This record gives sequence, structure tokens and C-alpha cells, in this order.
Amino acid sequence: MTEPKVKHLKVATKSESKFLDEIAQLVQNARNAANSAVSSIIVVTNWNIGRRIVEQEQKGKNRAAYGDRLVELISEDLTRKFGDGYGKRNVQYFRKFYLLFNDFEIVNTCVRNLNWSHFKRLLSVSNDDTLA
Repeated sequence: MTEPKVKHLKVATKSESKFLDEIAQLVQNARNAANSAVSSIIVVTNWNIGRRIVEQEQKGKNRAAYGDRLVELISEDLTRKFGDGYGKRNVQYFRKFYLLFNDFEIVNTCVRNLNWSHFKRLLSVSNDDTLA
């Protein structure tokens, strides 16, 4: 039996080490930017889903009954197509998100500093007068 070859790591000089750190920082910056972009896209997408639900509800149908059915249909469809994260409760949060933050400019400004978890936490604060 042959023994597996052991890969010997090279020892970097001080200047090479600095260079490698700079390269690693480029990768880290890119990852941070990608995470931030994805987070912003998620918030805007959830806001748009909420907007579309509200627009669909306002077509003259009985809001409560139709809204519940609509949320359930969306939840089932998105879960089937995209997996977890689109349960009925989350879709209700999307709707509530739009109702509470219906000015896109405000959301667009906040999205740089707040991710979906932040908004969701704000939405979980109970205030029945807001959605009456």
C-alpha cells in the first residue's frame, strides 16, 4: 500500500503574508457586500409581495375572508415552489409590512440598515389599532 502524499504548506514571508491578508480582505468585503445585497433584495421582495396582496384584496371582495384565502394560497404555492420561509404566518407578515410601511422610499432608505429579521421584529409588536 502506498502512503498518501502529505502536502507541505509553504511559509510566507512577511510581505507575502501582508499581501495574502489583503487578498483575503477583498474576498471578505465581497462576501459582506453580497450578503448586504441579498438582505436588501429579500426586504424589497417581501414588501412587494405584501403590496400585491393588498392590491389584490382591494378589488371589491370581502377583505377578511378573501384576504385569508389569498394568504393561504400564496403560502402554499410559494412553499411548494421555493421551500420553507413562506408559511402562512410569514406571508401575513409581508402583508402587514406593506400596510405599516407603504411608502417605498422609507423602506428603501431603511433597507441599508435593517434586514428582514429587524423588520419582522418590528412587525411582531402588537398594535391592533394600526391594522383596523
